Amino acid sequence: MNRQLFLNKYLNRISSIEFVISEKCQNACKYCYRVQHHNKSKISHITIEDFKLIINNLKHMFGNDILQNRTIELFGGDPVLNYDILINIFEILKLNEIDHVVLPTNARLIQELTFNDIRKLIKSLKSKVFFSLSVDSPHMDNNRQLSKYGKMLCYNIDIDYDYIFKLTKQFPNIFSFHPMLSFNSISNWKKTVDFFYNKFKHIPYLLEVRHALSKSQSIEAVQKLIEIRQFGKTLPEYKEITNFANSISPSICPRGLGCSALTTLCIMPNGNIPFCHRLIESPYVFGNIFKQQFNKEMAISYTSLFDFKNLTSCINCNIRTICPGQCLGANFEYWGDAFIMNPTICDFFKLKMYGMMKNFKSFKNAYSRHINFDNLLYELKLIFGDDIDDKI
Repeated sequence: MNRQLFLNKYLNRISSIEFVISEKCQNACKYCYRVQHHNKSKISHITIEDFKLIINNLKHMFGNDILQNRTIELFGGDPVLNYDILINIFEILKLNEIDHVVLPTNARLIQELTFNDIRKLIKSLKSKVFFSLSVDSPHMDNNRQLSKYGKMLCYNIDIDYDYIFKLTKQFPNIFSFHPMLSFNSISNWKKTVDFFYNKFKHIPYLLEVRHALSKSQSIEAVQKLIEIRQFGKTLPEYKEITNFANSISPSICPRGLGCSALTTLCIMPNGNIPFCHRLIESPYVFGNIFKQQFNKEMAISYTSLFDFKNLTSCINCNIRTICPGQCLGANFEYWGDAFIMNPTICDFFKLKMYGMMKNFKSFKNAYSRHINFDNLLYELKLIFGDDIDDKI
């Protein structure tokens, strides 16, 4: 394949490189999509030798500048699982003059580290480092049970929020919070937002756990998201707060996939380069770093040419042109096929779009030219009942 075509259609569109450095986790969250994979895996953490080889082969395959001007993401399991190995990985990244590193973590090890430990870790990189703490507040932490691995390491089941909050104040702009909104804990969503707002005077980054749900859960979830957005309107930092909060902000996904899979090069500990860190099965693997193999045509087809909203199940959808899309990895787990949508999530998205447009001008202004409001309401009445408009 012509290299310029490959650059234009794939490589130049990659804004981040994601290294999965662990396949174990201290948690066994009720809604986690990787528990079974983690239980089977023998990789608690990638070896430093393998990580060095991945970096070298990555440069050989894609060019010496592949790591420059791109965000580096370290993923798991939990990437903050072994302090010493993480420092060594940071030092390797430092030698490669990395600008920005992001680590989503459950905070289990973070809360065990001293201020000096954190300071040493940050200084070992000498570039921007950002920890996204995936904790759900005391109101929803019952969803995040310890795994057998976490129990073996003698972690306390409770998150030490007081200490984590002290860390965030001691190291500003290093930590942020990313609670997950589970459909099994909808009644506590607003309490979670209140908890973080009372500590930091902002609404954290919010994301619904998009697993199958009932019609009554869809209605309750949309009602709660409307309540959270209305709370945001009462705050002086309204626009900044709600824009950062994600789930209660209007957004349009023109190609039908709202995650970062289309702009991220993901590398697994075994060297595989899958579509994303969740869709890792062989039909969706582009190549292998250790073998220095990469199917350019396949990568371009999946990430540059394919428009996910053109799936047959989406062609006649009322919210087709703005839908955030479903997780393809979750679809694979449900159906054995990444491109079969879960209809209950489709129904939730439609109800959420309608409810937000009905109640907030920002949503109406963003979506009105993309959605036929009357047609959408007609469909929602068929799905949820004639009184649905009164409920939201």
